[in-house]
Amino acid sequence: MSAERPTRPTAVSVIGWSWIVLGLLMVVSGGLGLAMVWLMAALGISPQVLQTTGPGALGVSDWVARHLVSLSVWQGVIGAVVLYIAIVFMRMQAWARTVLEVLTWAALAYTLGSGVYFAYIWLWGGAQSAPLARQIGIPNLRAIGIVADVVVTVIFAVPTYVMARYLRAPVVRDAFLGCAGGGAGSGPERGGKI
Repeated sequence: MSAERPTRPTAVSVIGWSWIVLGLLMVVSGGLGLAMVWLMAALGISPQVLQTTGPGALGVSDWVARHLVSLSVWQGVIGAVVLYIAIVFMRMQAWARTVLEVLTWAALAYTLGSGVYFAYIWLWGGAQSAPLARQIGIPNLRAIGIVADVVVTVIFAVPTYVMARYLRAPVVRDAFLGCAGGGAGSGPERGGKI
């Protein structure tokens, strides 16, 4: 008879699949960044043309344009690591819950930090007077930008916070108690279904 698999709470499945999707998106995004650099090189275009230099610019900072290859590689690597950890988490390995909790709190800090940074850009960074903003000619562009920043930050921060709280919740922690060893003998057998 096969060993009975521990029951995986719904919260574990939702959190695990959310991180699997995020990891995949990071890998794809990193790959697309590299593909863009390759295509631009094939066309004889420097990544520096992406920076904000005037009307119609794409709004990428000079630093990002100069480091696009390394940023894309790191994004892909981090995405692959996140994907691996999420898969192991879904297999109920206890160490993965701790690592995913740390990643979730870090993602929340990053989300809130980005929200504050972009609010600063809209409020004091001169976004209202940028050439593209003047060209568009939308009144109250600053207010629109701040509202959009708050909405986007909340849309990403709330689910991330809920995930972080559930990772600490008894229903999730208790599900991993029987898997505390985190080795081959704990949780569903290796190679089992996600």
